Amino acid sequence: MFVPLPFTGEHRFTLDPKGRVFLPSAFRDPLGPRLYIMKDPATPSLYIITVEEMLELSDKLSKIPSMDAKARDFIRGLFSQAYLCEMDKQGRILVPPDLRQYAGLTRDVVVVGANSRVEIWDASRYDKQRESREADAGDIAAVMAAYGI
Repeated sequence: MFVPLPFTGEHRFTLDPKGRVFLPSAFRDPLGPRLYIMKDPATPSLYIITVEEMLELSDKLSKIPSMDAKARDFIRGLFSQAYLCEMDKQGRILVPPDLRQYAGLTRDVVVVGANSRVEIWDASRYDKQRESREADAGDIAAVMAAYGI
């Protein structure tokens, strides 16, 4: 059975005039030629997951009672802002305009390996977030310790 390695590393690219971004070659095979790109609801960035992960997420969310209004709002927001993309032969994906706007993507981007998913950040926003994370290293260590890590 194939077990994908975690996505790792920071990779800097330039968004092309059509709104396409390269994905690192090490990410291409594990992601597959078709993938989902969507807003990260917690940060001004985007994330990419495989079709299989999207199907698993859909299955889990379909089990939530439809009478739960907050869950319905979350599900609607998630799926209305998720796009099925196809990677071209050069390893690029087209980032839809509304997602580029949400994440502030204009030119310089960082494609980040984040374990089971890939994130896309505007480079300046990512650098500020990383500086903030480094400043909060003690707090982050305490949270991770609570999870046994």
